[in-house]
Amino acid sequence: MRAVLGRALVVGAALLVSCRLAGQEQVGDVAYREARFAEALQAYRRASDRADDPGIQAKLGAAALRAGDVREAIDAYRQLASRAPIRIEEAVQGIDLAARIALETGDEEAVREAVFALGTLAPRWPIGRYALSLVQSRTLPVDEALRLIPAAMGAAGDRPAADSLLREYASGLRATASCDVAIHAYRSLRRRTETDNPSVAHGAATEYASCALELGLRHERATPWTAEEYFREAIAVDSTSPVGRRSLVALGDARLAQGDMFGGAMAYQAALDLAAEPDSLVDLATARLNSIAAAGTADDSTAAVP
Repeated sequence: MRAVLGRALVVGAALLVSCRLAGQEQVGDVAYREARFAEALQAYRRASDRADDPGIQAKLGAAALRAGDVREAIDAYRQLASRAPIRIEEAVQGIDLAARIALETGDEEAVREAVFALGTLAPRWPIGRYALSLVQSRTLPVDEALRLIPAAMGAAGDRPAADSLLREYASGLRATASCDVAIHAYRSLRRRTETDNPSVAHGAATEYASCALELGLRHERATPWTAEEYFREAIAVDSTSPVGRRSLVALGDARLAQGDMFGGAMAYQAALDLAAEPDSLVDLATARLNSIAAAGTADDSTAAVP
């Protein structure tokens, strides 16, 4: 008898909670219809505390949008997508609306939350203008900016703006990933800007050359012919800076490694000719040339012996 009574009490309590939650949802529905959105939001919050009902999350998101709480709306729509995958399109549209409102009101953090939620739920959803706003704010961590720059470029108002973003993208990849990845962005930037926007190309020249030099040095011992291609790429971009002149010395080393003493000497001499004043690179190129001269003298001496 006691067991039966206990079960009845549990069932009764559950029904009471269910009724209370349903009552809160109804209170929210009435308030929403009467455009009392702040009251509706409060009621839906109470209803959602214990109810795992995606419908309440949808209502909570809509009320939060109307009440101006875009961050709560974003969270509610994320919950909707998680609890009812069949309603993911509805959730994505709600988050997009929240992003638009946040953009218009200058709530940068809400825009950021919305953009990354959209990226998770709908990777192909157009986020260009949101991404552009966030990237141009210069407040994102580098890794987040790199994720958004490609979309931001598509929304840039003109080619120079897109080129500036591409340079930022290349620089960020160089700093956080590797030159293996970044050099493709630098190549694209050079193709786009060499004639139409030379100031951007010139500004990125040393960074680009540094990446090419780094990759060349990595291949120098095992495959000097591959290294040579990278060194020539660096020199073509920037031959006068310390990076460019170091690339000339490296090119000389690569030519020597392939048996081309004359080509090596020409590269070392170019490094010397481009020096504005004595420095360590002048010393390095001079030492290389002296080595070639010494080797040539030794060969002549050997040849003279009968």
